[in-house]
Amino acid sequence: METRLTPVMKFEGCGAVIRDARIAVEKSLRQVAEEAGCNPSYLSKLENNLLALSTEVLQQLSKPLSVKTNELVLRCLKFSFPSFSSTPSGKVFEQILMSE
Repeated sequence: METRLTPVMKFEGCGAVIRDARIAVEKSLRQVAEEAGCNPSYLSKLENNLLALSTEVLQQLSKPLSVKTNELVLRCLKFSFPSFSSTPSGKVFEQILMSE
């Protein structure tokens, strides 16, 4: 049996990214939590930066937020590292994320 490893990145302080995406689709915290299969209090803690986001959580949230997981990852990277897109490696990484 082959084991597949999923890379996990942790994002701290990206609750605003999730909140902004939720507000953009005009859904309540409870609605998004329900659709993502998580507890509303858990989502509230994520939005208030009391918990770090992981790529796994972003993947769960992407569908209810109507945003591709790669786009959420990119938004979190840009939020966490404001100069991310201005670096050569950041530009390449952004192109890779957006091409998938």
